[in-house]
Amino acid sequence: MRKKFGPSFGRICRTATGVAIILSLSASLTLSRALAPPSSINSPGITLVRQGNGLVQVKSTELLYKVFNRAGYRLDGVRRHGEVPRLFLVSLPGDLRKIQAPSHRKIMFIKTTLPLILLVNEQIERDRMRIQFLRALIGAGVEFTPDDAAWLNAIAEYHGLLRIDFDELLRRVDIVPTSLALAQSAAETGWGTSRFAHEGNALFGQRIFGGKGGLVPRRRDKGKTFKVRSFDDLIGGVQAYVHNLNTFAAYEEFRRARETLRDEGLRLIGTELAKTLENYSERRGAYIDTIQLIIRANELGMFDKARLVDALPGPVSSPDT
Repeated sequence: MRKKFGPSFGRICRTATGVAIILSLSASLTLSRALAPPSSINSPGITLVRQGNGLVQVKSTELLYKVFNRAGYRLDGVRRHGEVPRLFLVSLPGDLRKIQAPSHRKIMFIKTTLPLILLVNEQIERDRMRIQFLRALIGAGVEFTPDDAAWLNAIAEYHGLLRIDFDELLRRVDIVPTSLALAQSAAETGWGTSRFAHEGNALFGQRIFGGKGGLVPRRRDKGKTFKVRSFDDLIGGVQAYVHNLNTFAAYEEFRRARETLRDEGLRLIGTELAKTLENYSERRGAYIDTIQLIIRANELGMFDKARLVDALPGPVSSPDT
């Protein structure tokens, strides 16, 4: 079925740019509510700088360590119970690169990026459920509201579709396994140590060509013109990464493989879907091997069942593992 719903579509989004702006505003409203940090992390000696969008700025890893502990946020607890606090950072602490122990740096990086990935996937799951519901209404011969029609048209356009094709839309509006996103962000940033991560909130090495903005790689080959896309905050980079996988033609195989797992009633496995990302890097097959190794060596698959919660049981004092 390929159709466009509702006469109001033209007024809501006349161009692809218009759609992006409208959806960005809508997403901002949704994220502002979701981004409210848990009040339990406030305590004497811990002062958090809250941005207008609900994100939290933490200047040092020492302070971030206290914030995580105050929130009761430990990775071994996440592995056992799957619960992650709604604690979303604007950017990585500047001194993360100075942490000498690789294991400690990995822990801080995972604990910073994990809530962001879960938040983006949470929003996608809501959108996906709404699409499935609207599809069911059509199947039952029930008309839906102009607002629903406008929303459906807008989200289809945002995902690169000129008309409504429910099969293709659901193929595109779907999550990226948490383990895969964590592994790719680790590989692209050296576990949070790269210049792109700190100067541009770029966790996934997304390239752009032409236009303003972006960061020029210092070791870019002669004759190359690409830059690394930069973002105002970390959540923007995560959203763009997922949107790339869900829309770019280069990742059609990824989306098809994800759909097959869904159709067979299987969970989305990061190491399995990583096999389809040969086009993500010039290293191609070697890049896939790296991503799979990172997932397995760091047991990132255990985070695929993680979910965001409003609050954890209470503060912790012992070192994380």
